[in-house]
Amino acid sequence: NEIAVYLYLKFRCGDDENIQTSRESIEQCTFISHTTVTKVIQSLEDRKLIFVIRKENQHHLIKELRESNIYMLLEQSS
Repeated sequence: NEIAVYLYLKFRCGDDENIQTSRESIEQCTFISHTTVTKVIQSLEDRKLIFVIRKENQHHLIKELRESNIYMLLEQSS
């Protein structure tokens, strides 16, 4: 699951190394459940593979008013 989420973010980032996307989009494109995507994102952060800028109103009850987080891929040293 970590590989699927990381590759999705990498694909969406392209050359920019960051992407603004919703967890819902990640879930839909990777076919992974909300709970698992949440755990995977936390794991990738803990392992210093990504950095997430979370929007304050991400838990807003009205879907249209939610803002997407920004996911940044962190450069890995060899």
